[in-house]
Amino acid sequence: MQNHVSDNSVNGAQLSRRSLLGAVGTGVLVVGLPFAFPVEAAAATRGGDLYFVKTRNTTSGRAEVHSATAASGYGKAGVHRATYIDAAEADNGFYELVGSDLYFIKTRNTTSGRIEIHSATAASGYTTGGHRTTYLDVAEGDNGHYQLVGSDLYFIKTKNTTSGRIELHSATAASGYQTAGVHRATYIDAAEGGNGFYQMVGSDLYFIKTKNTTSGRIEVHSTTAASGYQKGGIHKVTLLKAGEGDNGFYQMVGSDLYFIKTKNTTSGRVEVHSVTAASGYRSAGSHHATFIKAEEAANGWFQVPSQLESYRAWALNRRNWNGRTATGRPGIEADGSAGARAADLGVAWAQWMGHPSGFTARDLRTVSRPGWLPVPGNLGKARPGDVITRVGGKQHLVVVLAAPAKGVVKVLQQGPGSPSVASYPTSTTGVLWRLG
Repeated sequence: MQNHVSDNSVNGAQLSRRSLLGAVGTGVLVVGLPFAFPVEAAAATRGGDLYFVKTRNTTSGRAEVHSATAASGYGKAGVHRATYIDAAEADNGFYELVGSDLYFIKTRNTTSGRIEIHSATAASGYTTGGHRTTYLDVAEGDNGHYQLVGSDLYFIKTKNTTSGRIELHSATAASGYQTAGVHRATYIDAAEGGNGFYQMVGSDLYFIKTKNTTSGRIEVHSTTAASGYQKGGIHKVTLLKAGEGDNGFYQMVGSDLYFIKTKNTTSGRVEVHSVTAASGYRSAGSHHATFIKAEEAANGWFQVPSQLESYRAWALNRRNWNGRTATGRPGIEADGSAGARAADLGVAWAQWMGHPSGFTARDLRTVSRPGWLPVPGNLGKARPGDVITRVGGKQHLVVVLAAPAKGVVKVLQQGPGSPSVASYPTSTTGVLWRLG
């Protein structure tokens, strides 16, 4: 398949909501966010909106994107869009939201004979996107799980592994998906392949065990990139009964566990439940019935993108650039003064997470930033979502996007250029601020 951008004829048609809505309220179309955050966005929980990628029984004959907003307790709709992707592709791969953009990782019936990555951007109303062919053979299509981490593709191989272990393989965006980034056998036995859900959280692998657990509960296990995937990061028994294992989708949102219950719900609706890492997975974070009927359970994919990934996508969306940097480049001006400065990304992120703070790029750890705690150490101690001021001893601020890996930390920054993703060595100095 050629690498190109396709312009299709759906024209972003907004769909009727009557097939999804019951007696619950309606919503409005949202593509990205205007800069002035709605009150709801600031009050959102650590998990973002619930997205339903409807691939079967669609009224448009296309894959469709629907969402239920976290701000409304999942009772109101955010997006209803038909994409350019034909509904006939329903069984041909994996669908994933990265921020608000839709990605279709095609693992079957590809024209190239390779695993392919197709996207539909929120900015285009899901009518256009990118198309890439990877180095991975389509014969691997049914041998595991595929997931995008940032813009890199990860293949979590759970079947037919040569090592007898769960394996990790990746294809880097920087190489046009033609070069591998990771090839690792983990410590997890391949016999666990069908016992739950696998997910990359940054560069670490999480295994949400829903079947054949020794505890009779859903369990959360992880293995760290820092150990070469040879050691566990966490091993936790959750409050969720293993009997719920086949009743929906499980995923990590940051370090919290989310259970999107699509079957056997008491409400007759798709439900969103979470258990918090802070409680050792023994206390619930949220319990919400959505506006989406439970009968939609078999009609597609359900996902709650993380707040950080959603923020990243929002910040990199040119439609949200409302100011100018000191060099005249377009960027985000969050505080309404002095143009689009480096600190505006920290101010915007703090607003997004519901803990507003007047971050400046020169902040020392002696400054009081309510809700945000200074953490000792250089960028090697950073965690996703941290705000770093005085980066490299200079008047600069970045927002951390991923845990340190291979000696670098990925961050979001602006100034003197427009918002962009960059990497800094873990030895870089700075003042780390963590949401308390």
